[in-house]
Amino acid sequence: MTNVPRQLQKKDGDNKYSKIYPLNYIQNIVDARDDEKLETIIDRINHIEVLWKGTKEDTRININTKVRKHGLYVTYSDGN
Repeated sequence: MTNVPRQLQKKDGDNKYSKIYPLNYIQNIVDARDDEKLETIIDRINHIEVLWKGTKEDTRININTKVRKHGLYVTYSDGN
């Protein structure tokens, strides 16, 4: 995960999203049953979304080293 907080959003339709309020960030979400962070859960499923930086190389270099591993699935996002 990146260290830049990103507001949670819900999908309202094809390529249409709206922000979820009250304002919250992935880094702040914890499963009350076992105190597991959402970041840990996402890491376990081996998939992350990163903001597009113009090229694959520039985008991938921004992936935090703590989540890098062989076979990691990466989805690129334009921020919308």
